[in-house]
Amino acid sequence: MEGLQIADYVTLYDHPDMYNPHEKGGPNPFVHEGGFKTKVYLTEHTHWMSTISTTMTFACKVKTLLEDRYIWDAMLNTPNPNDFVGFVMLTKQEDFEDAKYFTMIENDFFLSLVMTNSIAKRKKRILISALPGMSTHIEKAYLSPLVDWNNFKI
Repeated sequence: MEGLQIADYVTLYDHPDMYNPHEKGGPNPFVHEGGFKTKVYLTEHTHWMSTISTTMTFACKVKTLLEDRYIWDAMLNTPNPNDFVGFVMLTKQEDFEDAKYFTMIENDFFLSLVMTNSIAKRKKRILISALPGMSTHIEKAYLSPLVDWNNFKI
């Protein structure tokens, strides 16, 4: 709830892709030299960082979801949700320098997305994730960093 006081979208998952530079094989084309452009926030109980994207495990207000429905409708109209592209659009990532590194989807589509995104009249959304993560994925390669998930107690 604290996160929703300062951001439009909140995730408790600190995705390890955010620390794996694209030039060294990391899948996120916006992560270079061990990081990406971010801001750090402090609330009463935790630190948060603004982030580029997350998985489909997030919280937001119903009003926000309704306002962004057209993006989510497009991103969910596939066998696997295209959450990455959805959040890239919502957070209005528009760094044309970073665009040249994009290899996750067809380049023509991405360049079209970047250009459309840069002129879109909609509000730029803020997505934050908890530091350290308070949730994780169960695949070992995608565990939130800095938490001993083997000894985690609920």
